[in-house]
Amino acid sequence: MREKRNVIAGIYKYVKPYRLPLFVGIAIYSAQGFFGSLLSSIFMNLFSGAILSESANDVWQSLLWIVGILLVYSVLVGFGVRLYVKNSELVTRDIKNMLFRSFITYGTETGKSSGEGISEINTEADLTENLYSGAMCEFLSCIITILLSAVIIFGISALLGLLSLSIGAVVFFLQFRLGKPMEKIAVDRLEENRKSASAVANLFSGATSIRLFQMQDREAHRFESISKKMLLLSYRETNIQMLLFALTTVQGWVTVAGVFSLGSYLVVSGDLTLPAMLMVPSLCIALVSSISQVGAAWTNLQAPLAAGERVCATLADSSGDPSRMEDCEAADRDAHGEASVDGDNTLTVKDLTFFYPGGSKPALRNISLTIAPNETVAFIGESGSGKSTLLRVLSGIYLREDMNIHIGNRAFSCRQAAEWRSGFAFVDQSCTLFHMSIRENIALGKENATGQEICHAAKEAMADDFIQLLPQGYDTNCGERGSSLSGGQKQRIAIARALVRNAQFLVLDEITSALDSESEKQVLKTIHRLRRKHTILFTTHNLRQAVSADRIVVIRNGEIVEQGSHEELMLLHGEYERLWRRAS
Repeated sequence: MREKRNVIAGIYKYVKPYRLPLFVGIAIYSAQGFFGSLLSSIFMNLFSGAILSESANDVWQSLLWIVGILLVYSVLVGFGVRLYVKNSELVTRDIKNMLFRSFITYGTETGKSSGEGISEINTEADLTENLYSGAMCEFLSCIITILLSAVIIFGISALLGLLSLSIGAVVFFLQFRLGKPMEKIAVDRLEENRKSASAVANLFSGATSIRLFQMQDREAHRFESISKKMLLLSYRETNIQMLLFALTTVQGWVTVAGVFSLGSYLVVSGDLTLPAMLMVPSLCIALVSSISQVGAAWTNLQAPLAAGERVCATLADSSGDPSRMEDCEAADRDAHGEASVDGDNTLTVKDLTFFYPGGSKPALRNISLTIAPNETVAFIGESGSGKSTLLRVLSGIYLREDMNIHIGNRAFSCRQAAEWRSGFAFVDQSCTLFHMSIRENIALGKENATGQEICHAAKEAMADDFIQLLPQGYDTNCGERGSSLSGGQKQRIAIARALVRNAQFLVLDEITSALDSESEKQVLKTIHRLRRKHTILFTTHNLRQAVSADRIVVIRNGEIVEQGSHEELMLLHGEYERLWRRAS
């Protein structure tokens, strides 16, 4: 229960900006069930009294009263529904926006697949909002109807009130017993929905590999297995819903029969008037139904609670500091897009140790390093040694407040992550291009980049020549993930996107690993032209590419074991020489 309260409190901060109109709308929306029953009771009371008086004038007056009350009721409910729907949609929008921003900021650290992210943003965000709207309205509607109906019924007849509560208590107990399996089904369905979304995401991202390795049947069977589990969960849920429906039906008949039997006896015995007795059935049915539905309403809250727990965990960030997301979001607003690393651009790292979330061993340990302005530094080591991790830490892609990194006398801070990142231009081996034109892809590196800046960056990256030869030049669409371009062309466009940023630090992570020899030569020629214009940090498995660097840093098991020029490292007869001889 404490965990559920924490989830509700965690989501409340997204409700808070809209709490007054939202809660007014929820109150009106939740009370409409009771007021509908109350109107039926008033209708029966007025018309039965008018009929007993045998006065046509009383009948017309009763009709006018009912019409007037209905008009007021309709306007009030319409106003409440509008407040409820509008503000609940605003809450959902804010949650989805924060989830999207969280995945953009921390997606590489959370370990979530793209399918899981899609599931959270689309399905689970909608469910989470139900904590303060749909599911919550259902629960509140039951409570409001129980309390107000009980007050009116007991005011008319204590015996009828006790009968209503007794029937409702029996049905509530039976439905509560059905609530536990429904809670388990809600959690299981969320998990299977995530797996389904992940399978679809894998299909679209790896369709070529699936066909190439004849994995169609295996992937189809995997998806069918997930679908089968979803179907079985639906069957289980349907069976429970059928029991609930049957219970509701029996409860309705028992309530009507009991109220009319006891009420008729009270009227005949003179303890109750007929108009008063006719007010009770509608309110009594509403009361008993609401008592029985409290369990179902609570059960329906379980899926939003389960989704909210996942959403809160994501928004709390990968390091467990729930304030970090807002800090970095504020920094993004304050320092978006422009490179702002000025003055002394010496990059220094001192005693850096870095853990991935959930990792028991450090990915980097005791890293100390000083990189001079416009120096070209190559980071080498075996796969998994920590080269790429170090570049991402230095670039501010991975965020931790306890990292002792400086540029000049300015220390890294998560609160100024966007400003820090603006001094780095990062290109990795995937060189992700988006389904838009070459011009737009390059312009992503800098907000409001001019056409002249885009062309200059392309020329610097030695991409302008081949772009001009394309049918639509800079307006050529790159295709999904750059599918319309060769590997070398994609890399040079990615470098141009980095260069348009005009950042001091150019960070290149294994950017030639998937290229043919000719494309590799073109990319290396591009990098050579950029020396002395930027501080260049790059990783490579091809040690011959590292020879021309001002300095080579050798990393093993997350630690720097050697550094120096090629000649200096060969004289050490250590790790570098071992790697060199193995590659030769």
